[in-house]
Amino acid sequence: MQFIISRLEKHQKLFEKISRNIYLMAIKDGFIAAMPIILFSSVFILLSNVPPLIGITIPTDLNAWFNKIYNYTMGFVGFYVAGTTAKALTGPLTSA
Repeated sequence: MQFIISRLEKHQKLFEKISRNIYLMAIKDGFIAAMPIILFSSVFILLSNVPPLIGITIPTDLNAWFNKIYNYTMGFVGFYVAGTTAKALTGPLTSA
């Protein structure tokens, strides 16, 4: 483990330079802003797929509704990340 840490510390200046890149910071901010939506959506995929694994059968209509909510919210995530990334890129620079 110490070997890996020493190798990473050897390239620390390069990693710091990459982390200050405004484009990568904007992409990071876009994905971080979308995390609540992703977490909300994940609840529905869990409700849809976990009960059958433990032997509980859920009604087909309820399963379809869970999948529909999941698909709509995850479909929205792409647009949301694109919008928040663009906003982060055009907005004032923040230090992270």
